[in-house]
Amino acid sequence: TIKGTGTSDKGILVDGDCVLNNVEITNFKITEGTYPAPLYVKGNVTMNGGKISNNYNSLPGGGAYITSGGSLTIDGTDITGNTSDQNGGGVYVATGGTFDITSGSITGNKAVNGGGVYVTNGGNFSVEDEVYVTDNTASGDGNQITRE
Repeated sequence: TIKGTGTSDKGILVDGDCVLNNVEITNFKITEGTYPAPLYVKGNVTMNGGKISNNYNSLPGGGAYITSGGSLTIDGTDITGNTSDQNGGGVYVATGGTFDITSGSITGNKAVNGGGVYVTNGGNFSVEDEVYVTDNTASGDGNQITRE
């Protein structure tokens, strides 16, 4: 488990190839941006199992932010209970970023737009197999998934 302090945290920057097996990223509170998300993906990250849960970000990407050129592939991972004061309560995918989910769930996340996932114009998002995207909320557009 990688746990934030619950106060003004910096996120986890992954800038390279990384495999995370059964890792939980939880309790981060991001209020400014050195690494502006609990999981900030600039490289190629594969996450098998585990959770990204109960994080808060005043910036986009309550649980994870995928930059241009970054990719996040998850299999059997739960993204739940994260909040962004902007877009992408669970995951924010920037232009040129890629988010692939094979199995798992994106549930109970909150944001202005894209309560579960927010994909910018030019961002890539694919879903395969058994994926549950439910019970996310947005005060603007797209409770579950928003694509520009």
